[in-house]
Amino acid sequence: MLYQSAHNHIVVDVTKAPYFADNTGKKDATDAICRALDDILAREIEGVQAMRRKLLEDPRDNFRIGFENRKMNGVPTVIFPEDPPAARIIYLPAGTYLISDTITYSFENLKNLLNDRPGSDLNRFIHFKGDGADKTVIRLQDQLRAFRYGENKPMISFVRSNGSNVAMMNSIEDLTLNTGKGNSGAVGLRFHSNNTGKIANINIVSGDEEHRGYAGIVMDLGQENIVKNVRIDGFEFGVRVSCTSPGQCFEHIEMDHILRTAIHGTGANIGFRKTGIRTYGSAVYACHDTIFTFLDSTVTHIGEQGGTAIRTYDALCYLRHVRTENFGEAVVNDYTPVIKENGEIAEYNNYEKQYRLFPCTSFELPVEEQPVYEWNGDRSIVAEVDDFGAKGDGVTDSTAAIQAALNSGKEYIVFGEGRYLVSGEIKIPASVRAMNFMYCDFALTPDFAEEKEKGVFAIEEPSDEILYMDDAFVFEKVYGYIRFIRHSAKRDLAISDFHVQTAAFYFNTVGGSRVWLENTASTMGVFGGIGYGSVPCFRFSHGQKVWARQFNPERSADNCIAEDGSELWVFGFKTEGPDGKAYNIRGGSRAEIFSGSATIATDDGTPCIENENSDVFAYFRTDGCGPNHQFAVAVKETQGRHTRILTAPEMPRYSVEYYAIPGYCGMRRSDEK
Repeated sequence: MLYQSAHNHIVVDVTKAPYFADNTGKKDATDAICRALDDILAREIEGVQAMRRKLLEDPRDNFRIGFENRKMNGVPTVIFPEDPPAARIIYLPAGTYLISDTITYSFENLKNLLNDRPGSDLNRFIHFKGDGADKTVIRLQDQLRAFRYGENKPMISFVRSNGSNVAMMNSIEDLTLNTGKGNSGAVGLRFHSNNTGKIANINIVSGDEEHRGYAGIVMDLGQENIVKNVRIDGFEFGVRVSCTSPGQCFEHIEMDHILRTAIHGTGANIGFRKTGIRTYGSAVYACHDTIFTFLDSTVTHIGEQGGTAIRTYDALCYLRHVRTENFGEAVVNDYTPVIKENGEIAEYNNYEKQYRLFPCTSFELPVEEQPVYEWNGDRSIVAEVDDFGAKGDGVTDSTAAIQAALNSGKEYIVFGEGRYLVSGEIKIPASVRAMNFMYCDFALTPDFAEEKEKGVFAIEEPSDEILYMDDAFVFEKVYGYIRFIRHSAKRDLAISDFHVQTAAFYFNTVGGSRVWLENTASTMGVFGGIGYGSVPCFRFSHGQKVWARQFNPERSADNCIAEDGSELWVFGFKTEGPDGKAYNIRGGSRAEIFSGSATIATDDGTPCIENENSDVFAYFRTDGCGPNHQFAVAVKETQGRHTRILTAPEMPRYSVEYYAIPGYCGMRRSDEK
């Protein structure tokens, strides 16, 4: 929800001073857009160096600032700047932007520091936003030598180095990328993001009459993100993923005129849902340790009948409600045709072993799409918190001012830039329909951070209207036992693009609501204090119905709990230990969990999934970065008086240390329900 305010500099309009990018399609806009991006990311470099100086100037040899920055034996490590720079959105108003080279940053020193040496790129908080895919077009000049066949060169790249694990909350939305004519080696978008990231509402089009180009989207470095409402027209490959990443989820994707393969995965962890493909070649090729989920989709061969719709080699593949049309073969697994005829594939798992600790059959939960708040442009319904005295300086207590804005009767609440200090719960009245945080940050007073059954924001008034909460990056000054949201009224809640770095995110005390989570992360603080890790990142109870897309709970004893008859559907996720379960489903709840990674466990017998008298279907893999990062127990299931487990040696291996959980199904027995 883009909102431009006179209070702040969040929105950077590249057509205005000092950039003056041409949007008529007549002048090259490459340098202007790249300069805007460099100006934004330069602040990350400044933040790292400021933190380094702060560490070196302190007389203590071994101490820590915040959760991620420390000095050991006099040597500084700076994972992130403790005070991240205020968010900026690169805004491309309607028009055509002609470019002749890749849009990316230019810095070689855009790095954090590990033992005072360059570490990962801090290519984070990069936001490109247009006025709509039908209004804002970035177009590559025709016949560029740098984009010739074999170059595989992107129009826009979110990363320059060999990768990063701190590239958080990147996004590109509401525009079209056109690779022009004669650029056979062009890639529309090379995307990279960790924990949270989004590609949404964009078209990627080969402007060539023969649909030439290398790929629409390339993801070749480890990452987590959601891709939704994307149309790709042309290219050899529609989407090419070649990284051992925790996972990406794709929904509502349309691909047409694909010359070779629409979805190509090598060592990938990807899920597609609601996808339509028209290809001259194959629809899917998944190989070499890829784990692939394909749901509710249709794939069609263009021209005469022939080719293979879905081909796997040394990969895991799960299909549900997938229709193939006009192919010679529907599914080939390791060179063996397993489904020859076209038509509806109700369910297929190429890993034939069934993981059922007790007798049961598979099941499906109903899926609801993520709703979106559409602001109509009427500023009379908007309350900006800064107009009520809130200040994003991290020092001024803004609790009362934010509450006053919420109590104003306005339906659309907008925050400004910076960090807002809060000392008590802020109540969201029923009159509020949408809250746009504009990627702002928060800080808590020490006493408030220790509150165990409260939230920074509390929903206490019931309403038949959905409450929308979007676009926040909440960093290290929100920590402790506090949760970010306390949901204590019957009211549906839709959250998107929300990252809470060192605190738990959500719990509810009243049930009966629907909750949608999209591109949402919660990471408990490292070394956050005794006891903080006992707070689950997400706890759904009292019969809540939850749909989570690109979901990232980390570092608590139970990263995600669904209990008391709740329903949880997960599509795309990463959980992370080291000390906790990925999912605890209990008390007659139901959960389906697709397409993600449960990472960095402690090999101490803690199960990856604990199913306590509930129904669970799971199709994903485990991962880590060391020999002890394995769940020794994949599943611990209790039904009634009986408990059984699946251990790591029983599961199909992924890499050397890790394994997949390719279709575990555990359900309450009829005599126990």
